[in-house]
Amino acid sequence: MNEPPTPTGLEASGQSGLLAQFSTMILKRFEQQSTFAQHPEAQVQVPAGWKVISGGAMANYSGAGSLLTKSMPLVVNGVPRGWIAASKNHFIPDPCVLTAYAIALYDPNDKWEVVVKEQELGAPQRNPVISAKLEDGFALVGGGAYDMFTEPGNLLVESRPSDDGKSWIAGGKDHIDASPAKIKAFAIGVRSVIFGKPTCSLKTSISFEDRSPSETVEASTGYAIGEYMSEFPFQND
Repeated sequence: MNEPPTPTGLEASGQSGLLAQFSTMILKRFEQQSTFAQHPEAQVQVPAGWKVISGGAMANYSGAGSLLTKSMPLVVNGVPRGWIAASKNHFIPDPCVLTAYAIALYDPNDKWEVVVKEQELGAPQRNPVISAKLEDGFALVGGGAYDMFTEPGNLLVESRPSDDGKSWIAGGKDHIDASPAKIKAFAIGVRSVIFGKPTCSLKTSISFEDRSPSETVEASTGYAIGEYMSEFPFQND
């Protein structure tokens, strides 16, 4: 017999009955690797009973680099059921394996409503930026970005929540050679079908200036990580 999922993250204490059922969020991380390629793409899907609320990607490069171009939810029949990620090397060959991650909410009885709103930039730009906004009543828990490039390439530099916590912002830029592109932003929201919008908290952390910057931010006690979020300040060529 399969063991039930272990509760983690937003779990209420000292509550019982319906309130306890709806204030407990059971979360799990799923991941899938791509094949070794110059333009790798990975897709991870979650089992029945799970709904994806966020995700992320990591290009496991070893040389000049493989840069992200896509990190976005996979929506099936209106429900986010997975995550898609893609990257590319830029001028200098550096094939790699890409890992796509999905954070999913266990909800076999549909106690939580999960929605994905997307917005696409109308005309290609060298530094494309767009945001997708949730409707009122939903808590922003994640989001994604898709840089719809053509060669030589436009690369993701921004995939993050807005300061007001209602929208998700996606941004990209070309590098060295001009390469205008469209871009899509995806905002993921949740709410309880009985108790409405849950309480969420946003934390940020800034890395040191570096040629290959990296930074980690940890959730506060009593909260679960909802999204891999990042913003890369850049200078125009």
